[in-house]
Amino acid sequence: MSGITVAVVGLNFGELWVPIYQAHPAVERVVLCDPEPSVLERVARANAVSDIFSTLEDVLASPEIDAVHLLTPLHLHAEQTFAVMGAGKHCAVAVTPTLEFDDLQRIVDLQNLTGLNYMMMETGAYSDPVVHIKRLVDSGEFGNVVFGRGEHHQDMEGWPGYWVGLPPMWYSTHALAPVLAVLGKRPTTVRALGAGLLPEEARGVWGNPYPMETALYELADSTATVQVTRSMFQTARAPVESFSLYGERHGLEWGRTTEEAPLYFSWGERGPNGRGRVVDAVSYQPPDLSDTMPPELARGSQLYWGAAPRLVHEFVSSIVERRRPSLDAVVAAQWTAAGFAAHESAVGGGSAVEIPAFF
Repeated sequence: MSGITVAVVGLNFGELWVPIYQAHPAVERVVLCDPEPSVLERVARANAVSDIFSTLEDVLASPEIDAVHLLTPLHLHAEQTFAVMGAGKHCAVAVTPTLEFDDLQRIVDLQNLTGLNYMMMETGAYSDPVVHIKRLVDSGEFGNVVFGRGEHHQDMEGWPGYWVGLPPMWYSTHALAPVLAVLGKRPTTVRALGAGLLPEEARGVWGNPYPMETALYELADSTATVQVTRSMFQTARAPVESFSLYGERHGLEWGRTTEEAPLYFSWGERGPNGRGRVVDAVSYQPPDLSDTMPPELARGSQLYWGAAPRLVHEFVSSIVERRRPSLDAVVAAQWTAAGFAAHESAVGGGSAVEIPAFF
């Protein structure tokens, strides 16, 4: 396959991704789409793009466009995905893939039926620390991983109306993805609790009563347990996406605040009287990971700790190489279903909820 044409749809968020696609050696052309004329014209001018569209329908009608990256409001993702793949185009989607559980199997079925590529562009799965720690875990450096934790705190007060009262765990992949990406395991069962109480007028169309939810996951073929906490309202906490991982030999705590240095833990000497062991904690900095992306994408290596260019590279490469991307419809469904199940558990007072497998 020669160089492909990619449409970036939704430029309020998508603007950051345009120059990355332009820099990719396998992308021949980038086109832009946004319903707001001033945004469309500004981003097109800033990136010297001449091909612009005001509607997704116009994008899908163009036979020259091979792939579409949806960076639109999350409540539109599912129907737009069906339209994109129904038009015979590969589809990348910002999280979350859908706000309806039944859509997950529909997306998997579309991937299987059409042979087109679907990719969930989850930045939490491709950041520098995740890529490096996965290498260490896969090599056996950590020994048996015992426990993982992910947190995502962000106040959504004043955001567009579809965010009002959204169940926190429905938008939890930024917290869940780092640990699952490192471990490569599927969540099978969850027990979760809600915290706090939203007033009736703040529960929106979703009817969710909780400003925060915390979930505890069991994983397939693993003795590790994973805890995920997500807050969206009424929680006085600086915004942060962080993860921690603890193994038999080493541990990592990544950024409980945006200013706090990540820490890497290793065993030291025996403690006094031979009881316990001293733990050495040192500031952690991922090594140079330029080998994980084409050199042309290095300019974007600071976006989401290198996640954005790696995601673009994986999506584009999967199309060119005619293979499924790493975060395909099955992975997207599995991780998203884990959030749906966690909210179900929280509403049920912490009862165990099984997470279905997707194929």
